[in-house]
Amino acid sequence: MKFLEVSEKTIRSSVAACTKVEIDEFVKVFKTLFREDEELAKRYLKLRKKEEYIDFLTHIFITPNLRAKLYAFLAKDKHIVDIYKLLVWEHKVLDREMFVLTTGCQIENHTPNYYFRHKVESLGGKLSLICHSIYQTYDTFEDIIYIEHKIRSLLKFIIPLPDDYDILDANPSTDAIMYNNEAGVLDFIKTIFPMLQNNLVDFGKTEIKPLTKTLTLLKNSTISEEFYSAKECNTLATDMLTRSFYNFYKKNKHFKTEPYEALLDFYDALIQNRLDFMISRILLAHLKKVRYDSYYQSERQLFMALSIVMDAMRDKEFVSVENILNFFKYRDIEVHIDSLHKEREYIINCDISEQESNTLSVREYHYTELMFEPMIKGGLFYYAALGVVEIIYKEPKSPYKITVKGKKYLTCFDSIEYVKLTSLGRYIFGIEKKYDYIPQQIKKQKDIIFDTFKPIITVDKSDVVTSAKLDSFCDKLTNEKYQLSYSKLFKDVKSKKGLELKIESFYKTIEPNPPQVFKDFFDEVLQNANQLKKETKLVVLSLQNNPKLLNLFMQNKKIQQLITKAQGYKIVIEKENVVKLTKLIKDNGFFVEF
Repeated sequence: MKFLEVSEKTIRSSVAACTKVEIDEFVKVFKTLFREDEELAKRYLKLRKKEEYIDFLTHIFITPNLRAKLYAFLAKDKHIVDIYKLLVWEHKVLDREMFVLTTGCQIENHTPNYYFRHKVESLGGKLSLICHSIYQTYDTFEDIIYIEHKIRSLLKFIIPLPDDYDILDANPSTDAIMYNNEAGVLDFIKTIFPMLQNNLVDFGKTEIKPLTKTLTLLKNSTISEEFYSAKECNTLATDMLTRSFYNFYKKNKHFKTEPYEALLDFYDALIQNRLDFMISRILLAHLKKVRYDSYYQSERQLFMALSIVMDAMRDKEFVSVENILNFFKYRDIEVHIDSLHKEREYIINCDISEQESNTLSVREYHYTELMFEPMIKGGLFYYAALGVVEIIYKEPKSPYKITVKGKKYLTCFDSIEYVKLTSLGRYIFGIEKKYDYIPQQIKKQKDIIFDTFKPIITVDKSDVVTSAKLDSFCDKLTNEKYQLSYSKLFKDVKSKKGLELKIESFYKTIEPNPPQVFKDFFDEVLQNANQLKKETKLVVLSLQNNPKLLNLFMQNKKIQQLITKAQGYKIVIEKENVVKLTKLIKDNGFFVEF
């Protein structure tokens, strides 16, 4: 039996944070013990002021044998102490139905009416520190069991720690998927950096999600591995990494030469919250109405929480994810990307059972299943994609009764079971000072072949990166042949200077010294640029078939002097003469609006 070990200052602070009424409620539960225990009775009977109560409880909480006496007092009734263990360590809040089902403790069922919409009462006796709250509005009904936060913090000093309070070594199962992307992420960084420099990583207009062609390109051109083969999540790891380094490049415009050093810089930016929001959209894709607003939202809480666990794992092999989730739960560590008020409005379209479909909101007692655990599990998958942890998992299957409507799981991250730091992770998290980087021997692609008679380039079809680069300059003739084209070269170019820069980029990214036929193609394009001039000083006017109007234009010498050219019912005049022409026409009885 082990109790929470904290300093006297921390204990005193926790007790002092309670009101006099809350302290009285706590003490009353143990008043029989205090009166009967000779050591405690002397001090208990003299208690009057709040400061005296603070000193009294602080003395008890820092003295192991006195803490044990309070616990033994509750443990006389195993049913009661089990209920306290449940609400102190396992759950902050339970709905009444689940509480009754779990504990067997019967609670009177009250239904709010017009006069009674919110009621809070204690369970009484030794359970008087536990609250039963019923709350109803026009669209909400809550019937929950909980312990007030400040009282719960006091109970943590006398209820023994759970066996898995700290991070422990685990023995992973062998019938699961093992994923280690340590080499893959470093190859990914080496591949995506030149692509980012050449604008080959395409996102949608909102710059939230990479385009499918970009994901396919990166997936096929690196040794980075995917988590699943199923179509609905077969680019999940690639998507995570693409969003990450795209955002990082937008902020920094460069990567360090060694990919593991670039990853270290990225993690520093991640933990310091210097990057725009990018990953929570994937981790919380099962929820609706999530406010992804950079003014309110922050992912830093998630990465700070995970960094605490990474440090606690420094001397461990594999650790169970259940142990990690409990590690957070016992310490009241939560992750919030938005204000608590807005998070409670998030909803999920889910299947509660085969017969019933429903919509659940993320209120306090659904927060753990719908938000917290998916964020932590998804965060561990994300760290696996980054190559800093190795994970063991199974095909996704929800551990809860709740699943996304039409699917067998809540998120793709449901079935993660074990986590282990990689060598790269130990370096990134500062556990090791050096990292032994061994570049992977990747099969060299065939050389690019340039035709000497026509501007045609042949590329091995497996060289998807070069193929993507050529797409900005060439039309695709076959799977391996590309031909320079005017349409591709002129696409998105708005000036001759822009055209010159695009041609220059061909020499930089494709070939600095191609055959003469390619140089002639580009020289001719530049020589033929701007052979047409847009005349902006002339205006074309159309005349209506009105005999009097036509006669005016044919006979009035002042009007004829203003006309540059006339053909049919159309005339051309200089822009500066439009006002003069308008006045002459109006003077002769024709109103015009220009």
